[in-house]
Amino acid sequence: MMTGLFIGAAFLLVVGLLLSLGRERKRPNKPLRKPRRHNAESAKNGTDEIDAYWGDALPQGFEAPRAQRPAPAAAKASAMTKDNLGRKAAPAPARVQAVQPAPAERAHGGRGAQLGADFLRWLMERNHLLPCARAFMTQADLKAAYKGLRQSAPHHTFGHGAIVHRVGQRGTLLVEPLLEVLSAPEALIEQITAAVGKSDVYLVMGLPEQGNPKLTAHIGQIIKALGIAPTHFFLRQEDGSFATHTEERRDFVPARLDANHIPLDFFGQMMDYAYARLDDGDPEAVLRTIAPLTEPLWLRTQRDDFPASLMAQALNLTGMANRAVDCGEEAVTCFQAALKLLKDQEDYEAIKAVECNLGIAMANTYPKDIDALMQACRHLHNVLSLDDNDINAWLCLAEAYRTRYELQGSGMSVLARADYAYRRVMELAPTESVKQALQDIAALRQRATKAQPAENTPPMVRNAQLEHAAPQAIPFGVAPRHEERS
Repeated sequence: MMTGLFIGAAFLLVVGLLLSLGRERKRPNKPLRKPRRHNAESAKNGTDEIDAYWGDALPQGFEAPRAQRPAPAAAKASAMTKDNLGRKAAPAPARVQAVQPAPAERAHGGRGAQLGADFLRWLMERNHLLPCARAFMTQADLKAAYKGLRQSAPHHTFGHGAIVHRVGQRGTLLVEPLLEVLSAPEALIEQITAAVGKSDVYLVMGLPEQGNPKLTAHIGQIIKALGIAPTHFFLRQEDGSFATHTEERRDFVPARLDANHIPLDFFGQMMDYAYARLDDGDPEAVLRTIAPLTEPLWLRTQRDDFPASLMAQALNLTGMANRAVDCGEEAVTCFQAALKLLKDQEDYEAIKAVECNLGIAMANTYPKDIDALMQACRHLHNVLSLDDNDINAWLCLAEAYRTRYELQGSGMSVLARADYAYRRVMELAPTESVKQALQDIAALRQRATKAQPAENTPPMVRNAQLEHAAPQAIPFGVAPRHEERS
């Protein structure tokens, strides 16, 4: 009788799992579930963060909805990466002696190296880095890692086809091409844990061939063992792009959305997610989710089929993300388009935010151009006409005038305006760096005066007040901080 009850319970569990997987195949524009929110306490502990997301019943297999479908012929593998923000790395076991891979392992490792190389190339083509890695990683690190993978020379190769490859000093890619079913993954996980050590691990996972879910049976255990957060866990899409696990599960993947019919409340959830990721140091998330939708939504806006204010917010957010990844020209284009939408609106806070972002972007676009700097100053003057106490605007204006003087090689009036702008910053928020900048301006003016003794000193304060101008990005539609949001 007990055996019968046990079999019945197991049958119900299997049925429930199959039903849940069936629901995961649906791809509506609305998300299948409300976004999970981490509480403040869970953010303090990496393990708690993982448990809060995955729940106590982390499956033995990885229940990614797309893992149940055959991969298209054009996409041999898929990838997902991990953003282990705030994770406390567990003490790494003693490092195992590196073993030269056997021929079969080397062949499998070639598949893993190819998947990893595809992922890194996709990042580099967009000037992206790994999530939250800007403090310790550069594009040069990605290029070096990519070169090694293109030569099929990963740092560690495992018998079932996975590879581990270092990216810079702290980053590590764990690439899972999912070539074999593992019956006893415990020993493998120990080897992987030893190989990655205390580095920041990013998991890149391929789609199982022929949609075989058994190939993912060990992924859940790897996630738990390494403390991999959903934002550091990427899955490759049919179009060759990559999405994090969070984006995959919430349907925040533009390639699978119909922008002509996307509901406003759903797009609002995407915007909330993108703002949160930008605040957490992951601007690439904005460029994966919101940026691809701006062009079709712009067309809807032109047909009065999409709110202009929401479109302007999306463009402003995309501009800030482009600035963060050093794509200055793209940022300027986004801010200009947003400002165009807002020109007939009376939301001066939104206009101020976007115009400040535009001025900052134009002032910092490389290579430096005097015409662009003059336009930047005009935009920043407009911002200050709306808010004379905008620290960002004053600071950026000072830097713009200083850079303009350095490009021209002359111009006492330009130095005077830079001096006035820096003094306004000192009045509003004094810092040692601004104090030093004022001393540098004084030295430049002294040298310029000696070089041109006959030049009359311009009326500094009056000119500066007439052309006062001023740096950081500002998103409106969200509570302003030291950045201005549109």
